Amino acid sequence: GNQYGGFPGGGGGYNGGFGGGFGNTTNMNFNFGNQYGGGQQYGGGFGQQYGGGFGNQYGGGQQYGGGFGNQYGGGQQYGGGFGNQYGGGQQYGNPWGGGQNFNFGQQSPQCCCCPGQRPPQGQLEQKEKGQPIEYKTSGGYTVKVDKHTITITDPQGKNKVEHWGDPHENLNGKHIKDWEGKQRSIVLGDGTKITMTAKGPHGVTDNTSIYDGRQNVQITNGTNTVDHHSMNPRDTQFREQRQYDGETAIFRTNPRTGAGIYNNIYNQDESFNMTDAYRTLGRTGGFANPSKVEDFYDDPRLGHT
Repeated sequence: GNQYGGFPGGGGGYNGGFGGGFGNTTNMNFNFGNQYGGGQQYGGGFGQQYGGGFGNQYGGGQQYGGGFGNQYGGGQQYGGGFGNQYGGGQQYGNPWGGGQNFNFGQQSPQCCCCPGQRPPQGQLEQKEKGQPIEYKTSGGYTVKVDKHTITITDPQGKNKVEHWGDPHENLNGKHIKDWEGKQRSIVLGDGTKITMTAKGPHGVTDNTSIYDGRQNVQITNGTNTVDHHSMNPRDTQFREQRQYDGETAIFRTNPRTGAGIYNNIYNQDESFNMTDAYRTLGRTGGFANPSKVEDFYDDPRLGHT
């Protein structure tokens, strides 16, 4: 969903409405609607606080139909998502204009240009055993795993999120917050999902899972070991649906301003129950002020956030 256009099966709304199925075992396919948007049954839900059925401040909808509120968007059942201000795009669009059906692992991105051309797919690289692991997603993000440090860089190479230590979260070098639990997921602008696991909120990251279209990668962080790598969509779907997301954020870059956007969006517990947890975490200065990082999150455990 985008400011100037929607897309088939997608979410409407201003500044990128998440529509898309963040479904795991329950396969509830939540839509992330927004402050001014709604949603439809099993297109989101949670948030009756301000208006509508589990909806959003100006949203609404029926029970389980509000749509996890971000700001300014809508969403429809099994919709697209991760649009942006200059909108449009198709169901499996690119990071800038379109949406994804976030049934992770069930389908790979569809080619939308030349008949017969294969869709883009992620690329995994490790130079030697024990060396850092790099994965370039189908949308051009780079995920680097160097033991207990996971660095995610946008396709332009201008903005990055880093999870490190026990575990801390940085946006372009600025410490924003620490983990709240033992599981943390980040959804990228192209729909790739990275799920990281630790023994607790103060333990180092032990395992990292990457779900990108039909492809999945399973990594043991302590030894920089790729335990499993598959292009099989059934295997990817099976693994993604068995793994709960925990505290989940979105990381993407606005192509017009170059600003990196890092926001929490929902929580999913070990029983696969999802709750709205939208919170603006940080934003970078973009092209106008590349060294600027705005920290919107006050972590009560830290004195400098």
